[in-house]
Amino acid sequence: MTTHLPSSLPDRAPIAPGDYAQAVSDLLVTRLHRRTESLPLDQCLGRQLASDLQALYPAPSFANSQMDGYALTAQAGGQANRTFRVGQDIAAGSAPKNLEINDSIAYPIMTGAPLPQGYETVVPVEQSRPLSGPGDDAGFAAQGEFVELAPAPPGQFVRSTGEDIKAGDLLAPAGSTVTPALAGALAAQGIEKVEIYSPPRLLVVTGGDELTNGGTRLQAGRIFDANGPMLQALAQEDGCQVRRVSSTDAVESFINLLVGELARQKPDLVVTSGGISHGKYEVIRRALTHLAERSPEGVRVTDCWFGHVSQQPAGPQGLALLETAGLTVPVLCLPGNPVSTLISYHLLIRPVLGRLKGQEPERTVGRLVLGERIQAPAQKTQFLRARLRYLVTEGGARQALVEPDTATGSHLLHRAAQANALIELEPGVTYKGGETVRYYQL
Repeated sequence: MTTHLPSSLPDRAPIAPGDYAQAVSDLLVTRLHRRTESLPLDQCLGRQLASDLQALYPAPSFANSQMDGYALTAQAGGQANRTFRVGQDIAAGSAPKNLEINDSIAYPIMTGAPLPQGYETVVPVEQSRPLSGPGDDAGFAAQGEFVELAPAPPGQFVRSTGEDIKAGDLLAPAGSTVTPALAGALAAQGIEKVEIYSPPRLLVVTGGDELTNGGTRLQAGRIFDANGPMLQALAQEDGCQVRRVSSTDAVESFINLLVGELARQKPDLVVTSGGISHGKYEVIRRALTHLAERSPEGVRVTDCWFGHVSQQPAGPQGLALLETAGLTVPVLCLPGNPVSTLISYHLLIRPVLGRLKGQEPERTVGRLVLGERIQAPAQKTQFLRARLRYLVTEGGARQALVEPDTATGSHLLHRAAQANALIELEPGVTYKGGETVRYYQL
């Protein structure tokens, strides 16, 4: 069997987990090209902008009142005489013109209504006293009557033109996630459609004669496919558009399935689970190796590597590059045990999808909580499922505490579902509890 080692992988075996994760990141980041599309604003929540957006208008686009009250000139706001004649009402949505500018006139103005020319401050209606009766239901004096108002400095309760943003200023840079607040800011500019990044297209392939789908009666020797739905859920959680298929152990069947899906979906990335170890029926390994040696199906494997990473679990791993119809599609081949698949996704795929969005993964550390000492296997980095909780210290700081599940079987998917973190233990190190360890949130 001939394999080709990608140049980004260290030429030694087994490969350290960090080196392999970096090789996968280098491979995927350089080949996953982000597509864009233009969509109505109400379909863009949670998506990323593909280009900078500048403000089309100042916001606010005109000076307006922040309160229900009375508009005064700057001079009137501070003068000694606090009695004013009431002018005509100014309602929100109105466009008052040719109003008299007079230090003795106060115009009743509603929240959001434009300040009349020459008027620069607002006195809330609660700080007014009609001098000809109690006023209307809202406490305003009628037009032509007189009102006593509290003093008001210039600019009080006035929303100035361009106070939030000026026309031409950067409204949102490319890469910004469209949150509800940003959607509101865009809508306030009259923007109805925006250019956003399309979700990566992911093809998930699980393989093996032993797999069956849920909803059918489980036959002897068969198992329900858990990895396919799990990978689909993980990728959808990361914003991917996912298609999931499964294959038998027949190499030709797998190749035909793969060729058809590549033509139909044109995925950005193919993720497989299982079928990559050293058994007689490792369909994914055998099929990709076949395509690396000869490619009559119109799909050519230009790079193909299967090997072992010095970690437990998820040691067996594989990488390939497919060329078809002028496209280069990376294939990431994960081991088939459910927990190994889960861990591989968190270590290898999720960080890359985050980087595509401009999010660099943080190195998070916590204090190890143990009932009894544990020792990581020699020459292997060990990843253990764990429960993460936080302790608030006397000084108010928050400290992460991680308590591992010491059952290490990579088939224990139910136990993995109870965990919310993954801790990393150094090869051959004995841990007594209290040590600082790296963890990943699940």
